[in-house]
Amino acid sequence: MKRIVLSIAIATGFLIAYLIIAAVVALVFHMDRNVVATVDIPTRLPKVLYYYFYPPSKEDFDMTMTSKKWVLGFLFLVSNLAIYSLPVYGLLVFLGVPKRKATSELIDVPPSPPEF
Repeated sequence: MKRIVLSIAIATGFLIAYLIIAAVVALVFHMDRNVVATVDIPTRLPKVLYYYFYPPSKEDFDMTMTSKKWVLGFLFLVSNLAIYSLPVYGLLVFLGVPKRKATSELIDVPPSPPEF
């Protein structure tokens, strides 16, 4: 349970830091479409999958925030958290597995018999 929470926390920190850096880069380059598209690559997978199965309609290009856009934004965030927390969780599992001891250390050797 600790690994799951830690991996989600690390993924959240990564996404927040990445979004801040992406916003700064987009503002520095004056919202150039090519730069914004390049910066958006790591977080684009959920959007690409959604728009592949549900092509955008005329309402999707409207500037008002509808409930559908709020739900989609939240689902994109959750799916990005899942995508980025899985490798972190795998790394935590890999690093948390203790090394196997040699077989001679696992078997208790009986003490030598007493001498009379």
